[in-house]
Amino acid sequence: MKATLVGKSLLITVFVLIISCSSAIKTDENLNGKSIEFIRETIGAPTYEKEFVLTKALYEYQYGLLSYYPEPNGKNIQIREFGWNKNHKKTVVWFHKINYKWVSLCNVTWNPDKTKF
Repeated sequence: MKATLVGKSLLITVFVLIISCSSAIKTDENLNGKSIEFIRETIGAPTYEKEFVLTKALYEYQYGLLSYYPEPNGKNIQIREFGWNKNHKKTVVWFHKINYKWVSLCNVTWNPDKTKF
C-alpha cells in the first residue's frame, strides 16, 4: 500500500514538473492572488465555471493544484474553476477562499491542438 502511494506521489510530481517546464503549457503569475472581478476584467467572461471539493481524483490539467494542497482528501477545500477557450488557447484559472473571499490560486494556458490531456 505504501509503495502505491509513493508511486502515485512520484507520478504526480513528475507530471507537475513536466507541466511547469513545458513550453506548450504556460502559467501567468500576474493572474495569481487576484479577485474573480479582476480576472473577468482581464480575460473576459469565462466560457465555463464550475465549483468542486478538491480531492486527489483530478483531471491531468488539474494536477498542479496538488502542489498547493498535497493532501486534500477529507479537508473540504472548495475550488472554483473558470475556463476560457479563445484564439486556439485554453486558459483555466482556479480560485480558493481566503478570508471568505475567492482569490485566484493558479492558472494554466495551453493550445488544445498541440497538447492533449
